[in-house]
Amino acid sequence: MRDEILDYLIKSKFVESYTKKLVYPSDKDNLQDDYISEVWLQLCEVKDEKWQEIMNNNKNSDPMYGVRNFVSVIIKNTVRSVTSAAYRKLKKQSTVAQNLNDDDWEILANTI
Repeated sequence: MRDEILDYLIKSKFVESYTKKLVYPSDKDNLQDDYISEVWLQLCEVKDEKWQEIMNNNKNSDPMYGVRNFVSVIIKNTVRSVTSAAYRKLKKQSTVAQNLNDDDWEILANTI
């Protein structure tokens, strides 16, 4: 299950697209790539049981809907975090999307 989900995320480029919408490119690709790498590291650490739970709890007709929502929360938390490696490394050199409300995040997650 885990491998299929990660394969889907790689092929769909969801992580890259969503992260780039939230991290403005004032520092060009450097900051965006740092956040993307950090998110991928977190996703690779998610256990198969968690992915299975997400898939089983999905009530939407799109089988990856729950996965995208879960991943969007990880991305959002990483981008908003002041303790992330990317944030510490670049110390606010780029403007990060910090002021979006939860409805905005869900809309972004489902438009990619």
